[in-house]
Amino acid sequence: METTYWVEGKGKPQTAILRVNRQIRREALPLLYSRHRFGFDTHVEALPPFIRDLTAEARNCIKSVAMTKRAAPFAKDYDCAEWANACKCIATMLPALEELKLCVIACKPSREGWHDIEPIEKEDMERMIQEYSFEWVTDLLQIKGLKKLDIQPQVQKCMSPGSNAMFHWIRFSKSIASSFTDVVRGMMVGD
Repeated sequence: METTYWVEGKGKPQTAILRVNRQIRREALPLLYSRHRFGFDTHVEALPPFIRDLTAEARNCIKSVAMTKRAAPFAKDYDCAEWANACKCIATMLPALEELKLCVIACKPSREGWHDIEPIEKEDMERMIQEYSFEWVTDLLQIKGLKKLDIQPQVQKCMSPGSNAMFHWIRFSKSIASSFTDVVRGMMVGD
């Protein structure tokens, strides 16, 4: 798969210096790769090619990654495959990763909001993750040993739930910052 990625922000990293000699390379790699968070937003398909283009030394310097999970009810088959591939790539190719910032697209009905929606309690969330088809969470849980996991809902307006699947996603959405974060953090942070 071909994809494009680039560095944004002030100043452009001068990676050509890495080719001068091994000593400079050894000293510069941590400065170039460990001091930045590599963000992919919803474009998780760009993550595996980016990581594969790096040397093993450079991959070992990456400490922080950010990505966004699309709302499950609207995910296409290719979204699911790209998510699974990105999570597997992080889990297997970034051994020094310390921090993951995850935004999850949350749906909030535009008219009635979340007023009448009960959040999912922690025990129920644990059961849901284990028993139901939360494939994207199973993919995410391959990533272990983090020092920090930041999960935030990215709230978007939606129509009133017209199906059970949408109602459950709305209820899940209300629980992202609470029970979902607690459960997933317990499985991904630490040894």
